[in-house]
Amino acid sequence: MTGINLLPPEIKQERARAKLNTVIITICLYVFLLFLVGSIVLESANRYFSFRLGQKQSEIRNIESEIAKLKDVDDAAKNLNSTLSLIDSIESSRIVWSNILREMAIDSPGKLKLTSVSIDVSKSPNFNITGEADSPREAAKFREKLEDSSNFANTNFISTTRADNQGRIYYIFSIAMDLEKKKETAKK
Repeated sequence: MTGINLLPPEIKQERARAKLNTVIITICLYVFLLFLVGSIVLESANRYFSFRLGQKQSEIRNIESEIAKLKDVDDAAKNLNSTLSLIDSIESSRIVWSNILREMAIDSPGKLKLTSVSIDVSKSPNFNITGEADSPREAAKFREKLEDSSNFANTNFISTTRADNQGRIYYIFSIAMDLEKKKETAKK
């Protein structure tokens, strides 16, 4: 069965226009909704990435502050190492005079008397001893014991002179040597 359309052509055209308008409005509505959904998605992505960027920038600032703290710690460690190195160098150049004087007292034969001790580290020999002995042999023994000592090197007689004081005969001697610092082993 075929349908006969008895509507006048004006109404037919108006209905066709209404259908066309409905299709155009529906397409526009879909385009608008698509644009709206796209805008919402883009805005959400923008906010998410802005938030993540803020987090990363905060992490970077925290890391930079940690690096600055570590640099301060590193500088303090270098300063401490420098101070310890200075202390070690001072310690290694330290002379234990009580040991040297004790050794000189032990090495002194019989009637030996030291009259002067002078030190001048700006030249060599840097340590001079003047004293009195009953014989040149006692002065020579003393010089030999000083030469064998771990604290002295290059021990030489500068002079030996005979003296007489109210019938007492003695010898005035002068010995020059280099004072050497021997490293002592640290007790742990």
